[in-house]
Amino acid sequence: MVKRFDLERFEWNAPDRLEVSGQFHGFQEPPGEPVLIVNSDSTPHRLEAAADTGPADSGQWRAEFVWDGVPVGVDSAVLELGPEIVFDLPPPGKGTTQELDLRDADADADPAAPQPVGSDVAMQARLLAAEQETEELRAALERVESELARARSDVESERAGRAADAERFRDGLAQVQASAEQAIAAAREQSERDGEALRERAAAAEELQQRLSVVEDAGTEAGELRDDAERLLARVTRLVDALDAGK
Repeated sequence: MVKRFDLERFEWNAPDRLEVSGQFHGFQEPPGEPVLIVNSDSTPHRLEAAADTGPADSGQWRAEFVWDGVPVGVDSAVLELGPEIVFDLPPPGKGTTQELDLRDADADADPAAPQPVGSDVAMQARLLAAEQETEELRAALERVESELARARSDVESERAGRAADAERFRDGLAQVQASAEQAIAAAREQSERDGEALRERAAAAEELQQRLSVVEDAGTEAGELRDDAERLLARVTRLVDALDAGK
């Protein structure tokens, strides 16, 4: 049985809608998702079908194709319902009822065979779709490369910032260490000065005790002075011992 499509209507149904309707013959199963390729001024346009596409209860097949943009004149069109189900359509308009045979795949494969106008449109549409996909892939690749370059720049900036922080930390640590060493040296010098002063006081107290011992029998005042000297000597001795123990 010859596979054909009885075209009953192909025309503008709205400023942005092209309607195709008719009946399929010779197909055991309904054709696949339709795509309409129209040619306007040698420029192919690939139109997707609206959501309400498919056979009706009466057996009629109908599809509306959405035109994205300002409508223009259509020179020729191709209805595709899969890679092997292709029909060449006439220009849209009323009174277009006619029987359309399935395009011969062998004729498409033979370069010497005469090609209908619609086959050029389909080929140009496929080429246009391939070029558009290539451009999208190229743009996606450029975005990925740009993001990769930005990420590398961020990593380098982070590394440089960490290196600068480490250098500042080392400088600060060196300054703290130098300040600590200066403080320790100053404390040692002060300790040595304090020890020398205490030793001098101890020597003076001991000399005073020796002098007081000479006048031990001189009376009550001498005894009080002696007690004071002994207490002073004991206190100075404890300070000297404590200083010596802390070194």
